[in-house]
Amino acid sequence: MYYAPNLNITILFDTGSRNNRRLLDISKLAHDFTPSYCDALLALHAFTRCDTTSAFKGIGKVKPIKLLQKTPRLKEVFSAVGQSWEVSEELFLQLEEFTCKMYKQKTGRVVEINELRCAMLTQKCGGTLQAIDHKKSVDLSTLPPPKTCLREHIKRVNYQVAIWKRAHIQNPEVPSPTDDNGWIMVDDHIEPKWNEGAIIPAKIADILEQVEDNTESDIESENESFSDEDVTSESESDSD
Repeated sequence: MYYAPNLNITILFDTGSRNNRRLLDISKLAHDFTPSYCDALLALHAFTRCDTTSAFKGIGKVKPIKLLQKTPRLKEVFSAVGQSWEVSEELFLQLEEFTCKMYKQKTGRVVEINELRCAMLTQKCGGTLQAIDHKKSVDLSTLPPPKTCLREHIKRVNYQVAIWKRAHIQNPEVPSPTDDNGWIMVDDHIEPKWNEGAIIPAKIADILEQVEDNTESDIESENESFSDEDVTSESESDSD
């Protein structure tokens, strides 16, 4: 759909299998939508998962597409992805805000990903930072990614989309994926660079450390209590 408006041919997409097999007229779809929308879909596809980028667990693609359709300015945001090999801070902040919107928020309007992550975690574990129940089981993969991870994800998305947008160039100049594009070299092969710096926000780290200290203190107290009981039992047994 990204290239269809510039091609004077009819593009058909053969999809499905058996009785569900069908042909989709990509040229007609591209004609029904605006060029900016087709441009934005290219980046949205990579942002929400493709062969070279990861997914946001539990989000899928339908909700992000609906957000894109409801908010016209987002078309400009996603159209900017891949225009340059570098991600500007302005573009990152706009994509960070979009990521926050993808998660159903019960915490009010939050546009900073670490703040949303902290708020969602406290809700799942008691409701307030002061009343976190450390015994609750929480699937951390359902939370939005930390800011450091999101930044690397956006770099990989931008790199992939930049390659797609230059697919019509015979010999495009493509920088190395390990040149601050969200990838690193490990043992002679390329792997995603998942994050840089601390993953857990300072507030959560302090709370977890406090919980761990309290847990260790409880265990030590229990061990001391058991030792006293054992000594008493042995003494009684000896006297008998």
